This record gives sequence, structure tokens and C-alpha cells, in this order.
Amino acid sequence: MDIVSSSLTAISLLWTPLESCCFYSRKLDERVRTLRYELEGLISKEHDLKAEISSGMVNQRKKLRSEIQLWLKNVEKLVAEVKQIETEIEKCMKGCFPNYISRYRLGKMMVKRINDMSELHAKGVFPNGLFIDSFQDSGRILPTTGLVGDKTFNRVSKAIWKLLTDTSTSTIGVHGMGGVGKTSVMMHIYNQLIECKIFDLNFSMFRSKWRWSSTRGVGFDEIASLTSLGLSFEDRTSFIEYVRSKHWQDLQSYHLGIGQLSIFLPISKGTRSIEIQGYDLVWQDTVIELPNNIQQLALHSCHDITFLSKLSDTTNLENLRHCYLSNCNGMEFITASCNCFPSLELLVLRKLPKLKAISNGIAASQIFTKLKSLKIHSCNSMKYLFSSGMLQDFQNLEEIEVWNSSLIHEMVEDKTEGGTSLFPTVLLPKLRRLSLSMLPELKYITKRVLICDSLETVEIWDCEKLRTLPFSISYLPSTLQHIKGNRNWWDGLEWDESSCKSLLQPFFGQGV
Repeated sequence: MDIVSSSLTAISLLWTPLESCCFYSRKLDERVRTLRYELEGLISKEHDLKAEISSGMVNQRKKLRSEIQLWLKNVEKLVAEVKQIETEIEKCMKGCFPNYISRYRLGKMMVKRINDMSELHAKGVFPNGLFIDSFQDSGRILPTTGLVGDKTFNRVSKAIWKLLTDTSTSTIGVHGMGGVGKTSVMMHIYNQLIECKIFDLNFSMFRSKWRWSSTRGVGFDEIASLTSLGLSFEDRTSFIEYVRSKHWQDLQSYHLGIGQLSIFLPISKGTRSIEIQGYDLVWQDTVIELPNNIQQLALHSCHDITFLSKLSDTTNLENLRHCYLSNCNGMEFITASCNCFPSLELLVLRKLPKLKAISNGIAASQIFTKLKSLKIHSCNSMKYLFSSGMLQDFQNLEEIEVWNSSLIHEMVEDKTEGGTSLFPTVLLPKLRRLSLSMLPELKYITKRVLICDSLETVEIWDCEKLRTLPFSISYLPSTLQHIKGNRNWWDGLEWDESSCKSLLQPFFGQGV
């Protein structure tokens, strides 16, 4: 018995490091892809942040926060380390006989760097903004001499003010002999700007730290002549007061909101956009009011709302075309049975930990009839995308993109009656692109036959449990151009019709 016990102990001691070696050495190709995927996401975030910084630096009274500088420095260092790993991987993969010691070492390094990049990317949201004031006395009224009654002074002041309120003016130069009063005139102009508190509202101030507040005594008549406005409000009360003023009805375009804006909303010129970050949408059982002609909506870290359609209690959303939701921890469904989004074309759902489904399951028609693009990222409570009864509302859908959602096991929920599917086929006639990535529990796109006569591209990455594709030789899309995925995944697929694979084989490529 002692010999057996000693032998088992020795085997146990040897197995632990061997198990670790096997873990880091296997699935090297998949780890390489995940590494590159995380790297691309981090670099994209870095580029977006640098673009916003470059724009914000135009204001000379601002300086970059130390936490932003540290984040960028850490990104630069981590990117360099990942690039070095990629170089070593290329050397390791060459030759007929793989170097297992190198594979173990690189596998271990990749796991750590993947986690590092994921954590650093998550830290790349800065609710306090990117900049701080570099001058503590900004906004201070300057002492001036008494030139108000001087005719030349009044004439020059009026000319400068007229230029300031002209949106086509980019630069104003004031020149003259020494001692004629150039500095005095500009000090008076500066004080007028401080007193009216509108500065450059003819353009856009949503990237600035300046916030509109109703407590400062600033009236909306100050901006009555504008046709386009970009502005962030200091608090919920000021925002609602502006919405109720109906000033937005006279604007051709706007980008308005509460909090530090333009974090993740891609602004389209000439549109009417609302962006809210880090504020509750319900106050004393009343949902926040929004302009009734809104075309784009972005909500980030608004945790107190469970149904997006709840906004329709106070706002007409019939013109809403683009909707972006991110980090809203209370969001469970987009809509119930109401037709709140008749014009919605793009829906982006990102990092919504409690989101269960797009609809709460109540059968309804004409809800998303104009939706063209659906993108779902990191929604880890969803088990499926669509219920069978909802598919009739997605006939205009052109793009589906789903990645990094741990519980999704089927794209279309399989409803059966007596063991037989209620609908033998799934019809998405305008679908052009289907992209599924990093879905560890996905087993089926659909158990039925997928009919999509416009399909051009299918991308499947890191979906290890997906062993079938929902195509039939009778309904193969004639428009198909690309099927992208890992070679091992493709070779391991199971087919009900063997000839189906041979017909699709020319379209398959491992891609990048």
C-alpha cells in the first residue's frame, strides 16, 4: 500500500505541471486569433481617444488628465509586447516539427497578454472627461477702461461681434497702431462673451468641459438664431428645461445630452442626436423627456431602465434611426409589444449584462420592420437573438454581428409543437452578412433551414460547439462570396447533405 500511495503521489506531482504545459501548448492558433482580436480592439480604442484628444487640444485652456496619459503609455507598452510575441510566433510556427517548449512559453505569454489587453480596454472609459482646466481663473471678468462712449470703440466692437456670431468666420484679426485701444476693445469683447455665456455655441461645445446650466441665468433666447447646436447640459434638470423650451424644433441638426459626450456615438453631420452618459433616465416614476424628432440615441451607463421602449412614455420615437446602448446594467429587453421604433435601422447593444432578449417574448408585428443592422457585443445573459414569432419583423435585416456573449446557444429560438418545429424554414431575404465570434455555447444558428437569397459573407470564429450550418442544397444562396473561419472548425462540420459541403467549399477561406 505504501508503494501504491507513493506512486500515486508522484504521479499527482508530475501531472500538475504536465497539465499546465498541455493547457498552454494546445489551441495555439485560436489563441493567436484571440490575441490579434484583442489587439485590434485596443488599438482602435487608442486611435479614437487620440482623435478626441487632438480635437480637444484646440482649446488652450485645457490639459490632458494624468490618468489618460498613463492609460496611453500602458497601451503603447502593451502593444509593443504583443508585437514581439507575434514575431516569435511566426518563427515558432515555421518548419515541419513544432518546438513544444516554445509553444508552451508563447501560449502562457499570450494568455496573460490577452487578459492584460481586455482589462486595459475596459479601463479606457473616462467618465470624468479627458481634460482639466489649466487656468483656474478662466471666465473671470477683466478690468477695462471706460471707452463705452467712444464712437470708434463702438463701431469696432459691433464689427467684431458681428463676425463672432457668423458661423462662417474662422479667424478674426485686430490690428492698428500702438495705443489706439486694440487691447481694450478685445477685453470688452471677452467680458461680453463671459457675461452671455454662449461662447462658440454656433458651432459645437459637446467636446468641451463647459456645461449649460439653468441655474446660471442663461436664457435660451441667447441661441435663438442658431440652425445647428452641439451642447452638453450640466444636469438632468437643465436638459429637461431645454427640451420643454421646444428650441430644438427650429434647429436643422443638433447633438445634445448630459455628461461627457461623444464617447462611443459616431456622430453623423446634419442629424439630430441625443447622448446621455451616467445619469438615471427615470426620476420620481417619470421617464426623462427627449426631443420628439430625435434620429440618433446613445445611452451609456444609464442603469435604472429595464425596457428601452419605456422612453416612449414621454417621447415620440418614430424618427429614431440609430440606437447605441452600452454598459446599461439594468437593461433586460429592448421592447415589449409596442411599436416604438418604426424607423429604426441600426441597433448596437454593447456590454449589457442583464439583457435577456430583444423582445420580452410577447408576439407583435411591425416592431423592427426597417432594421438593417443588428450588432450585439458582450451581452452575457442572452441565450438567443430572435424568437420564432419575431422573424417576420426582421425581413429588411442586412447585417447580423454577434461576438463575445457567453450564453447564446442558438440564433433563433426553436419553438416546437409535439416535437415538430412550428416553422420549417427561417427566412431573412435581405441578409448580406452574418458574423459570429467568440460564442462558446453556440450550437446552432438555427435548427431549421436558413433561406437568405442575398447572403454574401459568413464569418464564424471561436464557436467551438457550432458543428452544423443551416443550409440546404435546395436553398443555397446564389449571392454567396465568402465563408470565413478556422480550418479545423470547417473540416469538423457535420452535414445532412454531403453534396452541400462540396458546393460551399470554394467559398471557404481562413481569412484574417
